[in-house]
Amino acid sequence: MKYVTAVCRKCGEDLKLEVPKGASVEQFKEMLEKRTSFECPGRHVELSGPLNFWNVDWSAVYEGEAPRGPKEFARELIKAHGKENVFYLGDKKRIPRLGLKPLQSVPDLNHLGFGEFGNDTHDYIRYDAPDGSIRFYVRVVKICAGARS
Repeated sequence: MKYVTAVCRKCGEDLKLEVPKGASVEQFKEMLEKRTSFECPGRHVELSGPLNFWNVDWSAVYEGEAPRGPKEFARELIKAHGKENVFYLGDKKRIPRLGLKPLQSVPDLNHLGFGEFGNDTHDYIRYDAPDGSIRFYVRVVKICAGARS
């Protein structure tokens, strides 16, 4: 796998951009220049091309291991947090067949901003698959459940 690195000027996210197989770095740059919108791994969506936001270091091309796929990533989350605490958000057809429940199945769920969700007793922390194809959420006990300010 060939990749270049970048930093998002808006959110500061460090990026590792994989050059598609069979494409040169120049061709990849042309592909990005043609994009008219994108979702940054830093959790914001823009109606402008990514190169308007990303500082890409085109001078250094790296080679390394391919990123983990969503199924392997989901298995790691399940191992660390338990299957009952891992949920997904996205197209069911793209979800690894691991028996996970959709985030929408959680009762009384509120959007907290920046892709995070919660209810009266738990927060649901977002974890994006390394390839950005699926969002997973891990349920954690809300530290100050029931507290009033």
